[in-house]
Amino acid sequence: MAVDINVMRKSQSTVAIDLVNDKFTEKMSNIQLLDYIALVLARNMASNIAFKGGWVLRQIMEGHARATKDVDLSVETEKSYDEVKAVLKEIGQLLQARGMIDEFVIKEEIKPTQSGGITMYKDGSIVAGVDVGLHNIHYGVQHYELNYGFDAFTIERMLSDKILAILTRKRFRRTKDLYDVYAISHVFDFSSQKIVEFMRERGVTPEWDNIPFSAAVLEQYEIAWNKLRVQAISTDVEVEKPSFTAAISTFNEIAYKVKEIWLGQDSSVYEWNHNNCGWSVSE
Repeated sequence: MAVDINVMRKSQSTVAIDLVNDKFTEKMSNIQLLDYIALVLARNMASNIAFKGGWVLRQIMEGHARATKDVDLSVETEKSYDEVKAVLKEIGQLLQARGMIDEFVIKEEIKPTQSGGITMYKDGSIVAGVDVGLHNIHYGVQHYELNYGFDAFTIERMLSDKILAILTRKRFRRTKDLYDVYAISHVFDFSSQKIVEFMRERGVTPEWDNIPFSAAVLEQYEIAWNKLRVQAISTDVEVEKPSFTAAISTFNEIAYKVKEIWLGQDSSVYEWNHNNCGWSVSE
């Protein structure tokens, strides 16, 4: 039976902070630590948050997703962020008291153009963090039941955000977005219509004039791509990533079709088939 997320949001609220002690252990790896942090946030924030990004992809793409040091999520109001901060403070204090981190820093403010969250340090290095964005979470979100239940962006919403970013100069410092588009396209089927719909909901006009990328952009982008390290989920070993040519080719296959639909040049609805990595008209 489908879960009505909006009903859940109205019926649930934050309670006294539960650090989920039955799941806590001082011998957690960094990966397990992120999972613990996400679990505490999911349990305490009910459906007032929506996870996204690399951590979510790791949950649903076992064996294909890249490792990450952050849990990414969105909230819709500053009040919800105040509640998130209270949970993050409790987590930080617990980890610090147990010697698992040396210090933590929480961003006090959040704005549409300025994320919030927490960064945790051990021996001068970042070991974990939570990045919190201020976004509408009443569309493009679904409820997942894996090791535990949580709300998160759908594949189409994550793709829409990544395509929008790749079309801007952010692409050079966020080559992980290009990797994620490639990985998603080889694991999941998705709808062109929903990607366009979520782009419009975001209220950001895509910089379509930037594709096809110029030779100069491609040269700079490939340099940035070659610097990207894709780590295995459970180790610090770098894993083989696709060639830049393969990654760009996949992005173009997806983005050009979305561009045509956005601009009204194609009125058909397409479904992506991950087995052959191509579009077909939806019946």
